[in-house]
Amino acid sequence: AAAEALDAPAGTAMEDAHRTRGWTNLAHAATALGYGVRAHEFLGRAAAGLADTSSPYLEGLTQTARLVLAWHEGRWPGLHEAADRTALLYREIPDLASEAMLVRGLTALHVLGDVSRARRDLAEAARVTRYDTGVILTASAAATARVHLEAGRPGQACEAMEETLHRLERTGGWVWAGEVAPTAVEALLGSGQSGR
Repeated sequence: AAAEALDAPAGTAMEDAHRTRGWTNLAHAATALGYGVRAHEFLGRAAAGLADTSSPYLEGLTQTARLVLAWHEGRWPGLHEAADRTALLYREIPDLASEAMLVRGLTALHVLGDVSRARRDLAEAARVTRYDTGVILTASAAATARVHLEAGRPGQACEAMEETLHRLERTGGWVWAGEVAPTAVEALLGSGQSGR
């Protein structure tokens, strides 16, 4: 339904910009739900809208959506460097910088094997984001917790996710828990908190 609403022709440049943002938001949502093909389609529509819009924010939003999609699809060669460039380019725009830092942290952990860099980037992504919930908080908390679980520290894994779990509980944003829920269950069980 949302995609159909965006298909109507725009009457103004502002409407073009809103449609471009809408396509990019749909790409983010499709990626989070595991619909990579749809995400690519939506990003293609967003790219077409960028041709008629000169908005650095929208360009950055589309760029970070591409980073996250590449991460989820396992297209990791060069992704760490691309995320690093994007984080630096958009460092003054918190939601864009934090998403790029998230991908940079995930690639530092899973591609480069640089745990200390990954932990810094993941913590910084969570600190910089302006959102109470969302994939940045849940993915960074889950990745940090997995580092602790791999090291046999389930209690510290729980601590790494505690703030994010409280935010999800407070806001009711459980739709974003897909990244963190399996890791939270493993950490809670491993630390003897099965009742929780």
